[in-house]
Amino acid sequence: MKKEVGIISRVLHVSESEWLRNKIAYDIKETLDTLRTQIALEYARGKIKEKELREIFGDEASEVIKFTLKQVKEDLAEAKGIAKKIKAA
Repeated sequence: MKKEVGIISRVLHVSESEWLRNKIAYDIKETLDTLRTQIALEYARGKIKEKELREIFGDEASEVIKFTLKQVKEDLAEAKGIAKKIKAA
């Protein structure tokens, strides 16, 4: 693997340690984003409570998640209504 990292760093014109540091930081960010999404989905499914959501994300972020879920539910209900109208026509 050291050989591959050396090749990548030469091609990108950066030091091996800089490339590795950036790659690790990117992978950690991606993993955290995925986990945040999974946590929000677990809340939407009712598998975690609002208190747990607030502990994980803080008050402001949990409010954003709750608002987003509310909007999605309203939009889904509206789409179902439109589908019924189209089907009836």
